[in-house]
Amino acid sequence: MPELIGNKRKVWNPLARYYVEPAGEWIAEKMKGSWITPNMISIANTIVGILMGLFILEGSWLSLIIWGVWVRFYHMWDVVDGHLARISNLKTTYGGFIDAIGDRLVMGVWPVFMLVRLYLDSGNLAFVWWGVAFFFGLYMYMTTSMKGDLYYRQADNDERFKSVVKGSAASQAFLFFIDGDIQYHMMTLAAFLNRLDLYIYFYAIYFNVVWLSYVGFYSLRWMRSRT
Repeated sequence: MPELIGNKRKVWNPLARYYVEPAGEWIAEKMKGSWITPNMISIANTIVGILMGLFILEGSWLSLIIWGVWVRFYHMWDVVDGHLARISNLKTTYGGFIDAIGDRLVMGVWPVFMLVRLYLDSGNLAFVWWGVAFFFGLYMYMTTSMKGDLYYRQADNDERFKSVVKGSAASQAFLFFIDGDIQYHMMTLAAFLNRLDLYIYFYAIYFNVVWLSYVGFYSLRWMRSRT
């Protein structure tokens, strides 16, 4: 969960901060005090998000446009549940768990649908290997970033080290596309351009470059500590 100041986010997403997050927060404010709970929104958003992903399999450009637009709505509702939980004092560990699992599930299913659509359109088995590269890179990125947080940042107990990987302008630029906000926007762009393959190519390479960079960063840091 982002740090808050007066129930407002201190850290905003790079692009969604200008239209998705304000819309999501406005909806959450209107829903405050209603019978709808944040967990209901999280679960419904996950289910509908997966079902809307079936438009990818339909294969027409119009269906991709519909899905691409829904990605924007999915992103907005992903803001609604968290903000509603905060302003209604309904924030729980279980709610955060459900929200996070739903996000990972949807963001995992959509690329699978993309890869299936690309293979069906082309009959090219290369997309199987692109899929392997994509999910292997994603898994390794999540593992290396999580383990880096766990072993180094906790061990150092230094607030300044918490931002060491993303601290410099160069690091922020390099990691710009890893942000979930940007991934959602890249999906919408790929849908509007009818070029799902570009999304898969880019992130299959990018995820692997990022996790290798994490390993290199912490390895270099370890070597310097021994000199």
